[in-house]
Amino acid sequence: MVGRTGRWPIIYWVSRSWEDLVSGEPFDRRDFEAADRGSRIVGDTSVAGLIARAEALDLEEALRGEEAQFWKREFLEGDLETALVETEERWGKRPAESELRRAAEAALDHELEIERFLLKWEVAQGEPPEAVNLAIANAIPDPLGPPLEPSALLFLPTTRPWEVYAYVEGLWNHPSDRLIKAAKGWHERFGAECVLVSPFTQLRVDRPPSDISTAWEVAREHFELARDTLVLPGTRVRDYARALMKARYWELKSKP
Repeated sequence: MVGRTGRWPIIYWVSRSWEDLVSGEPFDRRDFEAADRGSRIVGDTSVAGLIARAEALDLEEALRGEEAQFWKREFLEGDLETALVETEERWGKRPAESELRRAAEAALDHELEIERFLLKWEVAQGEPPEAVNLAIANAIPDPLGPPLEPSALLFLPTTRPWEVYAYVEGLWNHPSDRLIKAAKGWHERFGAECVLVSPFTQLRVDRPPSDISTAWEVAREHFELARDTLVLPGTRVRDYARALMKARYWELKSKP
């Protein structure tokens, strides 16, 4: 119906009351302004302004900025030890600590590099053991079902699914130009379309990544743009990357 209505439909969680909904609460620009302030961004947070910002944004530069945050270096030793112990529990063996350490120390985001290194190592081992297959299965979001909370069907004045995030905030306290830019790329590459915005956002995916290298790049984007997607359920990035090759829905989370 989008071609006839000229509007993109999404399910939207009613966070307060129906009165707030019909008075325009979902479209309050204060949430967008607060997200920019939290990231020390001074920019136009109108719908047109966010779309223009997204068009001009270098997403790779923004992702590398996320990876380079200094506080991440504080947990290197603990993350290395945990990763090696968990890998041995899952596979009955593990890579050499010196190789993993060398890769992690050279990376901007050592946590992400540990996961990338271990994914490459695990793929080389062949068929995953049962514990790994279970972790991959658990990382695949369920298809969209009936809303558990009061929800509304919004018809937004755009035919471009990535522009949904200029009208309503898809990730709490994250600058929306990044999500708009990423969602446009996901739509072009994978046919990803926003279908729901609530405390998280869900996208339906027509063409999941067909190879592990592509899936890893998407997992990296999800991890850096919406870290709670993986942190809250305790999902390893390497398991999530494998899951993306099977998932027909993506669920990005940002905890209020």
